Amino acid sequence: MSMMTIMMYGCVSTGGKLSTDKFKNYTSVHELIVKQAFNQDDGTAKEYVYDWGAHAGNKTPQSLHPKQDLNSYCQAKGGTLTLLHKSHLALVKDTWSKRLLETYGAVKQGIGAYQCKQSDGLQWIVSIEPTSERKLQENKDVRVVSLLVKEMTMDEAKKVYAEKNKNNSSTTVVKQPVVTTHKVIPAKVPEVKKEEKTVVPPPEPVKEAPKETIQQQQQRLYLSARRDFNRGTSQLAACNQAERAHNLGRFYNASGPSVYVESGVLVAKCLTTVSAYQKKFNQPKARAKSILQNIVSMQNHTIAKHMLQQLQ
Repeated sequence: MSMMTIMMYGCVSTGGKLSTDKFKNYTSVHELIVKQAFNQDDGTAKEYVYDWGAHAGNKTPQSLHPKQDLNSYCQAKGGTLTLLHKSHLALVKDTWSKRLLETYGAVKQGIGAYQCKQSDGLQWIVSIEPTSERKLQENKDVRVVSLLVKEMTMDEAKKVYAEKNKNNSSTTVVKQPVVTTHKVIPAKVPEVKKEEKTVVPPPEPVKEAPKETIQQQQQRLYLSARRDFNRGTSQLAACNQAERAHNLGRFYNASGPSVYVESGVLVAKCLTTVSAYQKKFNQPKARAKSILQNIVSMQNHTIAKHMLQQLQ
């Protein structure tokens, strides 16, 4: 989806911008999904902006629009929209993307399976699930998430959102045959009290928590730094975290090079825009230039090249 398409969608009256009365014109939730174009024309997932970047201004995330429209439609039909199943982002295959999306309320608050019981007795369930996320090529500060919106039955929702590896164990009761015998009265034996011994169970071994790998630590530091930097809160702390992530180095795995490069770009932004962070270095501009030159030498990074030109 192009930036122009996404910007146009942002101007369409969706996500709570239509009055509740106007939603009464829809005869079914299926009609709402189709006419509000929650998905692509071919029924595949559609991209929504969930992060407008550091200069978002008053722009609101588009990723909440489908849920907001479903809520307005449900209210128009005299019902209340409730979360039936929480999303575990199972359709997002890329681990790095999944971890990034989990840090954004603009995504988490608008996904999952939602149920509405209308006042006329009808009820419906709609699933909103992310499938992927990416940066926009036209504007590297903007990130979009692909959302797939589907109407489901109760059984379908249970199957899709069922917990994995959940084994339902059952026990079988075996009936013993009844044996009839003559009643024998045993001779009374004097009771001898035995000294009870207290058995102290051995201490359970302490299970060590799995250690975080360097790659995982780098991802965690960068995601936290990027979130705080874009929000404009605790930018000095965010810059320090980005620096730590970048200093961990470049790893040759699925997400290592990307995290190394992106954290380096964020450090360069800190060196040129955050005065409190600039004070840590004698020549912050030269340091930023050095980091960007290193990134550009490794790959054709548009933002890094643009920032480098600005520093010339």
